[in-house]
Amino acid sequence: MEGTAATGMSGFISALTGANGLSASTFYQVLTDMVPWLLIAIPVALGFYFIRKSIKGLGNKGKLRV
Repeated sequence: MEGTAATGMSGFISALTGANGLSASTFYQVLTDMVPWLLIAIPVALGFYFIRKSIKGLGNKGKLRV
């Protein structure tokens, strides 16, 4: 299928290791395509981390760690 862009992880890898190899422009283009996902994933991961950390003391003493 010529002319169609690969999506997902295969598209990410092919964008970085294309015919010209890795260059600053291709790296930053792929990085800017990933920014929306990172802006969602990082706060969600931190939220899970802090919720798990605060609930950790509930089972032992019935107190919420803050």
